[in-house]
Amino acid sequence: RGRDDGPAPAHGGMGVREVKRLGKATGVDEQRLGLILEVCAAAGLIASGVPDPEPIGDADSYWAPTVLHDRFTEAPSARRWLQLANVWLDLPARPGLVGGRGPDGKPYAALSDSLYSTAAPLDRRLLLDLLADLPPGAGVDPVSASAALVWRRPRWSARLQPGPIEHLLEEAHAVGLTGRGALSSPARALLAGDQEAAERAMSAIMPAPVEHFLVQADLTVVVPGPLVRELADELAAVADLESAGAAMVYRVSEQSIRHALDTGRHAEFLLSFFE
Repeated sequence: RGRDDGPAPAHGGMGVREVKRLGKATGVDEQRLGLILEVCAAAGLIASGVPDPEPIGDADSYWAPTVLHDRFTEAPSARRWLQLANVWLDLPARPGLVGGRGPDGKPYAALSDSLYSTAAPLDRRLLLDLLADLPPGAGVDPVSASAALVWRRPRWSARLQPGPIEHLLEEAHAVGLTGRGALSSPARALLAGDQEAAERAMSAIMPAPVEHFLVQADLTVVVPGPLVRELADELAAVADLESAGAAMVYRVSEQSIRHALDTGRHAEFLLSFFE
């Protein structure tokens, strides 16, 4: 609290060890994971408290998915993107600081007061408005973007240095508002205030869900695109994600089969599923 850009709400955040443990389990680097956590919390997809049923352990508070998460996962991909993009634009925090250390030498923790900033949404709009003034497909790097923004807003130069601007560009890319430093077509529609056009533009460029995968002799499963929800849930129950990306790779192992059996699936189901 007591930052120069306004008071922060009371918020305990997530412990550094827990974030590192979560990063190791998901394969997501700490800074990207910080962005995901901040956006999910602001969207109401995760919240702190005691979930029901309560996990086995000694902790008295947790971060866990909310009921809104279920509705979110059932929505079309483009609509989910639109929700997260809107949340990021108005997010009163600076996730790019996660993993770094503050002036007092303490690490910036995800979902903590130390990330709170009422000026962050304004800085995002300034950067995206700058990109919107360029011809479609024209991009910027952090140094040139910083110089242009400082020229436009010299009194805010401390917030608009290449370091913070690089964080904003990386976040905008992760959220799908930019690509190679240039504003995306859906982002242009979103900044113009046309939510429906933004969703249509994103829907047109996202790959359609697939209903099949390829099983290989080394017990890996190659998924050549985003799986339909039901198939993705079943595959995740019987195989472990090994590589994420446009084409995902899962691995079937003794442990993953045991997990599937423990969750109520039987041998005949698994055989017919892979067949």
